[in-house]
Amino acid sequence: MTDMLRNHIQEAEQGIIGGLLVNPEALAHLDLTTDDFLNPNHREMFDAILSVAKHQPVDLVTVGQHLESITGRNWLVTLSDMARNTPSATMVPEYAKILRDKARLVKAQNLLQEYKGRIATEGLPAIDNLASALMQLGMVGQSHEYSTTEMLRAVVNDLEARQAGDIASIPTGLVDVDHLLGGLHDSDLVVIAARPSVGKTAFLLNLMLNSSAAGGLISTEQPVTQIGQRLISREGRFAAARMRNPSDISDAHWAVITATVKKLQDRNNIWINDNCGPTVADVVRQARKWKHAYGIKALFVDYIQRIKPADPTQPKHQQVGEITRALKDCARELNIPVVALAQVSRKVEDRADKRPHMGDISDSSEVEKEADQILTLYRDEVYNEHTQDKGIMEVRVEKNRHGPTGAVRVYWQPEIMAVANLSREVA
Repeated sequence: MTDMLRNHIQEAEQGIIGGLLVNPEALAHLDLTTDDFLNPNHREMFDAILSVAKHQPVDLVTVGQHLESITGRNWLVTLSDMARNTPSATMVPEYAKILRDKARLVKAQNLLQEYKGRIATEGLPAIDNLASALMQLGMVGQSHEYSTTEMLRAVVNDLEARQAGDIASIPTGLVDVDHLLGGLHDSDLVVIAARPSVGKTAFLLNLMLNSSAAGGLISTEQPVTQIGQRLISREGRFAAARMRNPSDISDAHWAVITATVKKLQDRNNIWINDNCGPTVADVVRQARKWKHAYGIKALFVDYIQRIKPADPTQPKHQQVGEITRALKDCARELNIPVVALAQVSRKVEDRADKRPHMGDISDSSEVEKEADQILTLYRDEVYNEHTQDKGIMEVRVEKNRHGPTGAVRVYWQPEIMAVANLSREVA
């Protein structure tokens, strides 16, 4: 650490502590933690301010008494000097920004030094751990310990931010689904399960397109060309079957394809990995890269049971548990929703009512524990040729940590692999 960097951090820490002693109300607007302070004395002072603020007003006397009770030393002169020498108590948020930026540089340098030897001996696992630690530095000011007052303050701040439009969930584009889920939420793991041929991949791609947000897609089952065909079919309202038979594509069809390709190119906010057998570490590593390089707002995974665990010798339910936990941890680490598909056991075929439930997901107990929302998909026409519900897909919200469960019906257009609100076709 250079002398200049050390001086910047020292001045910022002093400004924060002195400013809070003069203007303790500024504490409500800070997102710093004790670990953000590099000077041990300053760390102790800031921790004392946080502790005092939970039970009584912050001032020179209360903070000084708290420190003396812990250390046995008189801190009043030191605290008084710090408060008196603070240039401006109103500048505390600016000092906090300086501290975060400079301290992150120091911590990053320390991490690189720490892992230098480990990478040589441990290989990829050490690189993954380093990447995760560096990503954590980007989650500035995140604390994992809260008092009741801090918890309630965080709730009110979150509600105010959402009301002001500063924080928004990602819409699915399906009104009735959004009514139940409230959209896709940051840090949530959403699992969508169905039997083969029901349309779960198409459903996932529709969510990705409907969101309009930058997204990453892990496609373990279909290569990138097939994914591209599906996206063109959906966006251009162009029959997917026609794209598999070039002799059926006329000049007029080519015009539609060209216009749709241009539309998707202009959007240019979807990234795809079509590795057919990624490990769970590969998936997390790819998500981190997309988040850092492109700022993705959501990750879509097709599908859980095709991702390889770290230890393939484990029982299957433990493998699925490891994968779902890693996806949930990834959602929290990157602060994005992770939407993952899952297979449903073929046992549903033996029932009179073949609508899948949460317990029908393969190795469901592990998925049930980790997922924030679990949706199942069902189309009656897959099983009943004469059904009156042709073109209807049922979306059943089986688990929802944030709201109600229930079933809704959406419009299914198989020719273009589109899902839409029943009230209208895809625009």
